[in-house]
Amino acid sequence: MAAGASRQKGFGIYVIILMLGAAAAVTVISVMSARSLQTRELVEQANILGEAKRALLGWTITRGSTSSPGADRPGDLPAPDTLDNTESPGNYDGDPETRCMDSSQSNGVPLTASSVNVRCLGRLPWLTLKMSLNNPSEQDAEGKMPWYAVSANLPRIDSCLTVLNSNTAALPYSGFNCASATNLPYPWLTVRDTRGNVLSNRVAFVVLLPGPVVGSQERRASPNLGGASQFLDSMTVANGCASPCVPGTYSNADLDNDFIAGDITDSFNDRLVYATIDELMPAIEKQVASTVRGIITDFAKCTAGANCTSSAAAAPSSYFWLRPFDPTTTPNPSGAATVGTLRGLLPFVGPSDTFGSNFQTGFTWVTTGPPGVSVSGTVTATEVRGYTVGSAYGSCGWSTFYSSTPYRSVDCSATIPNPKTGVASRTIALRYVGSTGTITYSTNAAASSMVVSPATATDNATRSVRNSSNVMTTVNMIIRDYNSSGTVIGTGQFSGSTGRIRTQGIALYPERQSTSGPFIAKRFIPTWFFTNQWDRISYIALSSDFAPGGSGNCGSNCFSVLKNGTADKTNIRGVVVMPGTAFATQSRPNTTLSNYFDNATNQNAATLVFDHANTLTGTFNDQVIVIAP
Repeated sequence: MAAGASRQKGFGIYVIILMLGAAAAVTVISVMSARSLQTRELVEQANILGEAKRALLGWTITRGSTSSPGADRPGDLPAPDTLDNTESPGNYDGDPETRCMDSSQSNGVPLTASSVNVRCLGRLPWLTLKMSLNNPSEQDAEGKMPWYAVSANLPRIDSCLTVLNSNTAALPYSGFNCASATNLPYPWLTVRDTRGNVLSNRVAFVVLLPGPVVGSQERRASPNLGGASQFLDSMTVANGCASPCVPGTYSNADLDNDFIAGDITDSFNDRLVYATIDELMPAIEKQVASTVRGIITDFAKCTAGANCTSSAAAAPSSYFWLRPFDPTTTPNPSGAATVGTLRGLLPFVGPSDTFGSNFQTGFTWVTTGPPGVSVSGTVTATEVRGYTVGSAYGSCGWSTFYSSTPYRSVDCSATIPNPKTGVASRTIALRYVGSTGTITYSTNAAASSMVVSPATATDNATRSVRNSSNVMTTVNMIIRDYNSSGTVIGTGQFSGSTGRIRTQGIALYPERQSTSGPFIAKRFIPTWFFTNQWDRISYIALSSDFAPGGSGNCGSNCFSVLKNGTADKTNIRGVVVMPGTAFATQSRPNTTLSNYFDNATNQNAATLVFDHANTLTGTFNDQVIVIAP
């Protein structure tokens, strides 16, 4: 009996040990499962936040492109999705509302001077951003729907920040300043850490993931949807906290510009990512530089013997002259190039109608045989059949009066003082239309119809048009002479289809307008490029091998590009250099390159080597975009 009892006792102890082991195993498995679940949740949250940030960055740098025409500009951000009271009932539908800058709204930024420091806050407009979210419910009980706040400088719901570029991004904020040239109209957002210390006070936007309910939060279903306070949390940094700290209560749901990126606790579970304007601006600059590169390369193809409406334009053999580097002035109405300028700014023409402006130029015509001419008074038949207008008195421009075909017809006019004895002034109006459907831009001076000839190294910076084969469809010309009282004292005119006409100085630069037309899109410089003064910042350098009249092949004058001082690319025809946000030692606007570029190589106006930052720093933020071979 004693032996049996002993065996039973031993078996009992063994069972107890097994039970204790099983309980410990269950505890370990439970802890591991909880940790695994928590890890999965953190990974999921990080993925959602990362995708949201990438979507916002992608959205903002593509504003103003052909896919988003109109008033958009690179740097614009969407407004949040809020419970707009214009909707009945109010809802979260994934699209931005237009009233976050309406001071009558609960989350509205005031449009007039105010001491209230409020912001645009709501849910992420995920539909507008074309994001795919799992279970994007309006109620969002589990906290899987991102929230979003944006500095009032960027959603473009009002027009207070009229110019957005790397210069204005550095302007100070000193209170509400609408359309000020020296101050930002609104502050950037501020993000703080768990102890209230400022992580950044130059935040462009924040994205928050709220997590499950805490405290008294309720996430009711539609039509009783809750606002930000039912999703986003607050945190208190107590007085007497160990330095460095900033005591106070910080809320992600209230209407100031502060956000807290705190540790997860029982009363705080918001997760947050943000982007500063200093992070955003280099991406915007790169987009602007890519736009400039596209304008230059696509336009150059038009002057290399290919029809500008053709999708198979030839590779350019030369580029155009540039506008001298002078960011202190705005050329108006046109930004003409200067012969010999290969380091500077983008030249352009100003819009006067659908197809371009008139330009100061001289022009000449000669007619032989028909058509007949009509004269009276002081105008002779010889003058009607052949005449030369000096460049000081004439102007010409492309016209659509006779044809909707681009660059097929040209209008010229002149007013000449005291052209001959007894005549106080003479006016001339000449219109000619090419016989072909569309003019081909060619260097062949003997080509038929109207020909656009590229400038040479010693020629006018603009182009020439000539008809050398007497195949005009229509030519109309009229001369009027006036006496000192303004009375017509002589006329002469002809209308026909024969003769030779040469027009010098027809500018064929990219055109300053954003409307679409029958040309390739990049012939037009977008409106935002000028309204945001990128035309004063985007620095261009072109190799003399590809200058007008150049060899068209990389010889000893093409560029090399370094990346933080290390060789990167060679045999480069041209570059677009973006200066980044100005540092404290740089003064802008200014004509000195050192006030724009941080690297000694880039500051050299004669360099054949350019350097750009692989990682932008607080002392070097130049970016170089290559105009590829």
